[in-house]
Amino acid sequence: QGMGCCFAGLRRSSPRCAFSWQTWSGEQPVLSDRMSPSWVIVRSTKDMRALAASLPRSNDRIVEIGCSFGLCTEVLASHNALLFAFDVGNECVERTRKLVGLAATVERVDCIESFEWIQAVVKRNSVNVFFVDLGGCRRSEDVLPVLVGLCSFHPCVCVVKNEELFDQAKATRRLNPQWWAGITRGVVCPGRSTSREMQKNYMNFALRYPERNVPQSGLKICRFFNYGTCRKGGACTFDHSHCHCCLQTGHLAVDCSLLAQ
Repeated sequence: QGMGCCFAGLRRSSPRCAFSWQTWSGEQPVLSDRMSPSWVIVRSTKDMRALAASLPRSNDRIVEIGCSFGLCTEVLASHNALLFAFDVGNECVERTRKLVGLAATVERVDCIESFEWIQAVVKRNSVNVFFVDLGGCRRSEDVLPVLVGLCSFHPCVCVVKNEELFDQAKATRRLNPQWWAGITRGVVCPGRSTSREMQKNYMNFALRYPERNVPQSGLKICRFFNYGTCRKGGACTFDHSHCHCCLQTGHLAVDCSLLAQ
């Protein structure tokens, strides 16, 4: 408690303690003896990359879910470990491949619609480390099904970046099995039983879609504004007036009849 992070010091002798949780925001080194699975929640991309630099070992087998443009992937690849990186966006996958080359296997995978594919990779390669970033500002309930699925693999280390989950964990005095059971009550592993609402949330993930420009000016259209929330607001240099789907003004892509078709 006095270390500046919320660390669940769960006793390995307790049969109910399957793993320990902690939140981390750069104050202290993460404590992981790897004798019991350690799950770490971070809030920022900076902290995610810091742990990517410090936690993995050369003999690890790592899966990164949500590699985005590959900046964290590049850090993970520096350990010369077996590395798989997945993202739902074609552009993300292509840019990550160019960045890391043969240092990682990078594939386009939707972790909600194709979680069975991820399961196969994990089992086939005895993956023991996960880095998960499904959009740091995404709702925690959209991320929890994936984490529930990953729990079944009992990884040595799992680092999760999600702002809402971090804030919820920070507000909890003790991150114990009861806390985890409470927030995952009723949550199921991704697959055929995944709710339509959750699948819709992933369909609206901005980086699933390719870059598009305003026909007249050539200005890039903001995908985050069209399919969710642009956190840059008025400071965003991309176009907020045109639909990313049909290129017309007056509505967003999420409301476009062409997208629905």
